[in-house]
Amino acid sequence: MRELCREIRHEQIGTHVGSIRGENMATAKIQLQLVDVQGRPLDDPDILVEFFSTESSKHFRFTVSPNGAANVNISLVDPGNGMYRVLLMPTNYRTVQFFLRIMEDGTTTRKPVVFPVDPAKVVSITAPAIGALPQPLQDLLGNAMVDGFTDAAGAPLQGAALYSALPALLKAALLNLYTKSAATQLGDGQSVFDKLGTMIRLKQDRLFAKTAAALLEETQQDTFFHEVPETLHESIAPYHLLISYKTRDAQGNLQLTFSRNGDTGDDYLFDMDIDQAQGIRNIFEVLQNAVTSSLTNPYGVREILMADQKLQPLYDFKFPDREHRVGHLRIGRTSPAWGGTVRKRCDIGQPVPKPDSNN
Repeated sequence: MRELCREIRHEQIGTHVGSIRGENMATAKIQLQLVDVQGRPLDDPDILVEFFSTESSKHFRFTVSPNGAANVNISLVDPGNGMYRVLLMPTNYRTVQFFLRIMEDGTTTRKPVVFPVDPAKVVSITAPAIGALPQPLQDLLGNAMVDGFTDAAGAPLQGAALYSALPALLKAALLNLYTKSAATQLGDGQSVFDKLGTMIRLKQDRLFAKTAAALLEETQQDTFFHEVPETLHESIAPYHLLISYKTRDAQGNLQLTFSRNGDTGDDYLFDMDIDQAQGIRNIFEVLQNAVTSSLTNPYGVREILMADQKLQPLYDFKFPDREHRVGHLRIGRTSPAWGGTVRKRCDIGQPVPKPDSNN
């Protein structure tokens, strides 16, 4: 009968001088703290951790199960003294890598390792009920006229009905945009969000709302904003593109693109978005900044706003239930040969066995 799963345990890969059974070998201890952008332990079943020597062929591999804890202690047998590339691959977060100098017969530590979420692993979000939202945001929802959100009679959804109808990506985008624009103060003492009028369109990377000349004037006079090209932004008739400004944040810039109905008057529309750009790569030690869509993903924006600007989010992430993960099941068993927990990963497409209730 074909084996359903392959075991992943601690491995020391390669043949090293001095690793003969029975010979006393030096041990290096590594203490890591693995956290999300809020400083919490990772919501993750397993993390694959690998150490690659930059000076030899030595390679160590571990599978770590956080189990609600942030601190991880790892021992390397006969690693030598030198620099290692450390690669950490969680299930629900982005892959992170960094370099670490390891010394035998000593303990190596470093600052906390912060993991941004992998947007592809988020199945939904947990957000406050509409009554728990800040009042200005409740007012925006109550007066909205958002394209594509109507009731059976064709009337626009507003308030709680609109908020409930928003899919996770759009709700996350709205909450991000509120958080950032409410924190962006103008010279007259109001925030950018305070000057929003009726919201008419919402996408996963931006919203469109009516406004007046006052917002444009305050933006033009504020040195925290600088002018940028507006040509790539969408024009909505009868409004025509006018000008665009962006904040001077290092990452997670707020961009306001203004349009006007006619050549005079106070009827303005503006497009508000948050620029993700290379923020994930610049802030975090991620292996790569994978692009899966031409649209900015609001889940990545949330991580940037928290890590770089210390803005607290209005929502959290939901990941797949561990009991229903396809192709990934952790079975806890004590292995006398290894003196620890054996993890098994099932190949995608193969049956997932049920844990033994006696273990």
